[in-house]
Amino acid sequence: IEEIYSIASGKGVAIGDQKPMAFALPYLNDAFWLGGSYAANDTEDYQIPFYQLAVSGLISYSYEPINLAFDRKTVLMRSLEYGSGLMYTLITQNADKVYASDNTSLYNCIADGLFESMVSNQKQAQDFYDVVGERLVSHRGLAEKVYISEYTNASAIFNYSESEYVYEDKVIEPGSYMIIESGADQ
Repeated sequence: IEEIYSIASGKGVAIGDQKPMAFALPYLNDAFWLGGSYAANDTEDYQIPFYQLAVSGLISYSYEPINLAFDRKTVLMRSLEYGSGLMYTLITQNADKVYASDNTSLYNCIADGLFESMVSNQKQAQDFYDVVGERLVSHRGLAEKVYISEYTNASAIFNYSESEYVYEDKVIEPGSYMIIESGADQ
């Protein structure tokens, strides 16, 4: 596989891979589905996005598909926390066959019903990265279910807990994030 990647890369072919192994990294332009269970390891108290920190600024990458998640807001926030692009899994043709099948996991893939939320989420992500910058440089836990991600231009605190978190006199509401050190609060 590495030889195939090398040949394709040498011919100028843009290569993307889902959950790529380390040997593929020198040849990739894009990595897809770098989710927490794959790209981060459980330590004593929280997951660390090691993979994302290693590739941030070198290749583009995405987290899990937002539309396949039970909690879409959390997946959107994780994408931003990990410096990821947004990912969706879509069906554009023969969607009626999905309804006639037993594969209910594909119901959330029918593109027609997703465009509005996709545009809204993409605008939110673009506004976020316009402020913080595009490269994730550091990540650490501040408290249980509260993390800070540092990017090239600013930092952001992500609060996944069920209670408010106070950081330097700023209150981050449960299930939300706040951009700090940039003069812009989210």
